[in-house]
This record gives sequence, structure tokens and C-alpha cells, in this order.
Amino acid sequence: MFKTRPSGFSPRALSLALFAIGAMCLPASAAKVEKSRAAWQTYVSANCTGLSSNCGAPVYTVPANRRLLVTNVSCTVSVSVGNVPFFVRLHNARKSGADAYDSYLPVFTDGGVAADYSVVNAQTLFVADTGDMLDIRSTAENDVSSLDCKIAGELIVYGKKKKKKKK
Repeated sequence: MFKTRPSGFSPRALSLALFAIGAMCLPASAAKVEKSRAAWQTYVSANCTGLSSNCGAPVYTVPANRRLLVTNVSCTVSVSVGNVPFFVRLHNARKSGADAYDSYLPVFTDGGVAADYSVVNAQTLFVADTGDMLDIRSTAENDVSSLDCKIAGELIVYGKKKKKKKK
């Protein structure tokens, strides 16, 4: 007869070990109590005519005791005629830790006399914590004329855990 699990194996011990490891991996904000959630959106516009192949604009700095969950990015990119933007990128200059990026591929929609236009409409889940600074950028082979974006999601407010009173 074959054993289906190694000797000394206990499923309960494994679940406790995994719980303990998972608890160590939780972000600091997970130790706080969520007080509220509110729909959040902003519109950013950058006029970059003649500047370079890069165009960007600041989006938002997350205030104290908050977390921002970006769930949708919708942009129009205008570039010089015959040019195509490589990407639109949401950038998080994190207060602690390495920077984070989320990139989207624009789709060409219309060619004009003065500019060519591409759009992005992407669902995502991009997290920014207290003190993090978000900006959005677009890059093309030649001049990016403008970048117009609506970024939406939820703003979560955190509070401290209440201590239980002893009787």
C-alpha cells in the first residue's frame, strides 16, 4: 500500500504555517481598519507640442491614511502625422520601495492634417498607498502633441483598530 502523504504530515500544521507566512506578507495598510470607500476620478491633460517624444502629467499624490485603487484608464494621444505612440504608462513613484508601472497599448483611430490620434481604454487594478505619487506618460518615435486622460477608481480611507476594553 502506498502512503498518500509523508509521515508526520499534518494538514492542520500546514494551514497554520501558510497563514503565518501570509500574514508576514501583508502590506502595512492591511493592519488598519477600512473606514470608507469613495468613487474617485480625475482628468489630466498635457500639451507637449514641440517638446520631445515623451509627454506626461502628474495625476495624484495619495494623502495620509488613504489607498487609491485605479481601476480604469482612458486616454487620447495626439502625435505628429505619420507617427504612432508606443505606449501610455501609469507610473507610481512609491514613497517606499521600487517604482511601479502599468503600461497600455494605444490603438490608432484617426489621421488628420495636423495630427494622428490614438486611444486607450483599459481596465486595470493599480494600487497606490499613502505618500505615493502617480503620473501618466506617453512615448512615441517623434513628437507627442498632447495626452488627455481620465483615470478612475476608488479611494479607501483607513483608521486605527479600536482596542477592546477590559472588563
